[in-house]
Amino acid sequence: MKIKSFSFFILTLLAFSTSLLAQSPQQFADGKLKVDGKKTDWGSTKALYDDLGAGVIDKKLIDVQKLYMGYDSENLYIYTTFSEDPTSKSNVQIFSMSFDSDATGSTGNSEKYNVYEKAPISGFNHRVDIAVANSKLEVKLFSSASNLGKFLNNVSTFTLSGNVLEMSIPLVDLDIDAEKDSKVRIFFAEFANSTAKSGYSKKSFSFSKKMSVEEAAEADAKEAATTDSAKSNGSSTGFYILLLMLGTVWGVSILCAFAIAPKAGLSSGTAAISLIPFAGTIIFLFILAFGKWPLHKDYSKLEAQNRELESYVHELENPPEVDHYADY
Repeated sequence: MKIKSFSFFILTLLAFSTSLLAQSPQQFADGKLKVDGKKTDWGSTKALYDDLGAGVIDKKLIDVQKLYMGYDSENLYIYTTFSEDPTSKSNVQIFSMSFDSDATGSTGNSEKYNVYEKAPISGFNHRVDIAVANSKLEVKLFSSASNLGKFLNNVSTFTLSGNVLEMSIPLVDLDIDAEKDSKVRIFFAEFANSTAKSGYSKKSFSFSKKMSVEEAAEADAKEAATTDSAKSNGSSTGFYILLLMLGTVWGVSILCAFAIAPKAGLSSGTAAISLIPFAGTIIFLFILAFGKWPLHKDYSKLEAQNRELESYVHELENPPEVDHYADY
């Protein structure tokens, strides 16, 4: 068992060694984020994970999908979405986060703690477990004492709205110092993928010191400008797509007009009316629908000639009777 655990640990480290110094959690001004289950106050923050475990091994469990992380001078914030409402299950583990507040591994648990009894880790100060017990969501905080197993408290600041969870944890509870720049190592584990390497990820993040009032105002202004720019770009893109669609329809209608006109006996000049943007196409359709086609006039003449010919043939076939004895 020890050999298997050690092998799994080595494979996990190799799989995620390239994730060091990954994109860090977003820093926010104090009071910017509200734990209300809504993502509007997160602005354009990018997800740390689009799918934490990259697919679910056990479909009966909860899949952790998008995961966002941010912080201010007091709290760490997590916003995540699940494959379904976790409370639809009676009892199930969901995911775990272990924190190394100095990113060195020199502090924290000295013995190896097996996350979900699969991935042994050491040098971490705190562990946060998210699970469902008796159809209620629980967020529990553990310290490094007793090998990351000493229960500290239930994290009470969270909102679960359907398949969306938003929560905050005081930085001081995780030994993260908001008064200085620091590196923090976090080990993520998803229970639904606990038997696969893809279910585990270790990353080192940069946490910046507390924002000044000026920096907070600048960050808000930058966020507002980014949002406005995104809206403007979206509007412009939609306009150009609409313009392209209308241009395509107009071009096709011109080709159709020049193809139909000669077949109807109409001149190319009549078809050229369709070159007038959009209104020309409507005028051409009215001419086509309600006007007299030269082809119809020629057809009428042919019908008249055909009737005369039929009358002549009828006379030839049925000449009038002549009474030869009328003069006697």
